[in-house]
Amino acid sequence: MSPHQDDPGDFPADATSQQPSAAPAASDEWGWTHRHQIGLAMLTFCLLVFLAVQLWRHPVRLGSPVKQSHMRHAVLQNRIDLNTATWASIVRLPGVGSGRADRILAYRTRQLKLHPDVLVFRNIQDVRKVPGIGRKISLELLPFLRFPKPPTVGTAHTAQ
Repeated sequence: MSPHQDDPGDFPADATSQQPSAAPAASDEWGWTHRHQIGLAMLTFCLLVFLAVQLWRHPVRLGSPVKQSHMRHAVLQNRIDLNTATWASIVRLPGVGSGRADRILAYRTRQLKLHPDVLVFRNIQDVRKVPGIGRKISLELLPFLRFPKPPTVGTAHTAQ
């Protein structure tokens, strides 16, 4: 017989003849021992402390304004006019990196050389004429752009 097997003679005679109790103890009903219950209570306590600290550090209240998740969007306080904007303000626009900002400025410069007295960007369709800016990117840019208002018919002076 191996040393790991129990010999029936090792137990007292009255221990083997006892019948198991009919009702299990409350802690044995779900298989949770007292040590398991304490461990679960400690884990729950730690989780509650962690959540309380997070709520204290970052309070969230109903009705508080939603913060912008993208930093470039938060930097833009006002809409910009691409006819007068600098490279630094153009590059902050969503979907516009340094390459697109360079193309916008190059397109504006080229158009101003051809037509010096005309505004280059009068509407969103003019922005789409810039190489690399299509419908999708122009629609992303639209909330951040300001276009000059067209002159009204009543204010224009006609030569007689």
